Amino acid sequence: MPELQASSFNRVSLTLSDGTSFASVRGAATGGQRSSIGSSFNAAVQIIKDAGRGAGTFRVRRGFLAFDTSGISGTVNSATLSLTVSHASPDLPKMAVVRGTADGSSTAHFDSITGFNNSATMDGNVTDLVGGTNATNFSGVSTNTTVTMTLNSTARGLLTSEDDLYIVLVSYEYDYLLVEPSTSGFFDVGLYGPSVGTTSYRPHIDYTEETGYGNDVIGVDSGDISKVIGVATADINKVIGVD
Repeated sequence: MPELQASSFNRVSLTLSDGTSFASVRGAATGGQRSSIGSSFNAAVQIIKDAGRGAGTFRVRRGFLAFDTSGISGTVNSATLSLTVSHASPDLPKMAVVRGTADGSSTAHFDSITGFNNSATMDGNVTDLVGGTNATNFSGVSTNTTVTMTLNSTARGLLTSEDDLYIVLVSYEYDYLLVEPSTSGFFDVGLYGPSVGTTSYRPHIDYTEETGYGNDVIGVDSGDISKVIGVATADINKVIGVD
């Protein structure tokens, strides 16, 4: 199975302590800080709520992964995204994986999420890249443990058709759903980056490609079809004359 390693991993965040709301920080167009993740960072994705005295503090941090997909020539029929935790007991409960429009190399990319609405939940508005509820559990995952997520048909289509794929990692409970934490705390997860020495710890996508007919048949995704009228898809070039 071919493996595609991330070409870059950046994090963009905004922290305000001026009495603003969580929703205002989360919905901002531009971040205040940006840095790249080379080997690892202990807060690749993070939410902070510190009620403190007076105004209090909020932070929203998002992780941006970029993949060069220009070398994929066939139709991708299965794919997974693997991320490895770089420090013990992360307390970001769940993470969502969504499509981005930029690589996070600038603070201006803070809201570079396809379909993002700064005053609405991401659920139903952004482009999810992991199936189901798009909520992957990271709570209590130990150091050096790899979490693998199955990418959905939308992600597979982008891998097939685009030369670059931008993925944004966000907190599911708070950022994705637009819900302020009920208590003060640091909610984050540390992840390894593209230059970590152990190759298997680097963010990567594993995928397989169609070798035969790669289109939907009567509305059924090609990735879920192994045969058409008893003939293996690898042996099919056309269905009723259609490529």
